[in-house]
Amino acid sequence: MKRFIPILFLIFLLVSPAWGDVAQTDNGFAVYRLNKDMKTVEFTVTADGAGNVAIFTFLKPQEIYGYYLLSVEMSSATDDAFVTLIYSSAGSTLFTHTTTAATTGEIQNADDRWPIYSALKIDVTGLTATEVATITVTFVR
Repeated sequence: MKRFIPILFLIFLLVSPAWGDVAQTDNGFAVYRLNKDMKTVEFTVTADGAGNVAIFTFLKPQEIYGYYLLSVEMSSATDDAFVTLIYSSAGSTLFTHTTTAATTGEIQNADDRWPIYSALKIDVTGLTATEVATITVTFVR
């Protein structure tokens, strides 16, 4: 029995899908001393060997309640084309953009201004295997 549990655990790890990683810098949002009505959050997105990235829910969403999504800046050292999606917990899309020049960085403004009232989610698709992208999202009041 003692050998059975570790073997079962190893089988589970091999069968379960490997997802890329999304890390939110500082586990929260940056506030600027000279502009209290603006907050940013930075994500480091790392794709797995197949180019997959798990959907990530923003940490500490209550810090941006009442704010609006202003812009998203996307960059990657070697991958120009990938898609960044930001949507609400209810599934409404707040932002979507396909980059064409991410190696030099792209910034795109959100089309609409809706106040944030629930946790947001970020999804990145189309990354090359093991590629790393940096995404900075800016919110304003």
